[in-house]
Amino acid sequence: MKMINVYICALSVAVLALQVQQVATAESSTGECRIVKVDYERDCGEKSLDELETLKQGECAEIIVNAASCWNASGLQLEKDATYDIKTMAGDYWCDADTKCGADGWRIQDENYQSCNPEVEVEAATGIKRWLFLKSESIRRFPDADWFELIGVNAANDDISEFRIAKGIDDHQPVKSGEFCAYANDLSLFYWNNSKSLKITVRRTK
Repeated sequence: MKMINVYICALSVAVLALQVQQVATAESSTGECRIVKVDYERDCGEKSLDELETLKQGECAEIIVNAASCWNASGLQLEKDATYDIKTMAGDYWCDADTKCGADGWRIQDENYQSCNPEVEVEAATGIKRWLFLKSESIRRFPDADWFELIGVNAANDDISEFRIAKGIDDHQPVKSGEFCAYANDLSLFYWNNSKSLKITVRRTK
């Protein structure tokens, strides 16, 4: 299933290219962390460990995660047995089509949806739309996480492990070294209608 997601996500590259420049202009450092240049089109884990940046204890990296990118390949290595805090910025949001949400995503059971487009009102899903969303939950990329929840990835070649970040996690300890990537939890075929981005920080604490 993960390899299928890789191939399907590749179909979104043309649409994603239209958004990359917008994300790049939105990047600005918090002043505390160094900015990592994200490759929005490359698959996660393609680079060797020797090609990846690393963090020393106490160092911090700032990453822009684009909702339309399948992987957001950071070029940053998470090292085995090191410990990391991964945080999002308060108030940041991204868009699942017209649905606006934060890093913790949204649920079909929600009643008060927020719209990314002030001219479009997003109503709670009912009837066939609600049924389709509920049936699709089992085939989204991380089935147990909410729609558009921020998901972290640690990858070395085809060895990929994924974990939930949402609004942030402390004391994340990788079981192996690999490239850190992240994505909005969605169906693999529907990254073309995603927009906006989240700014996250990765700090090595041990």
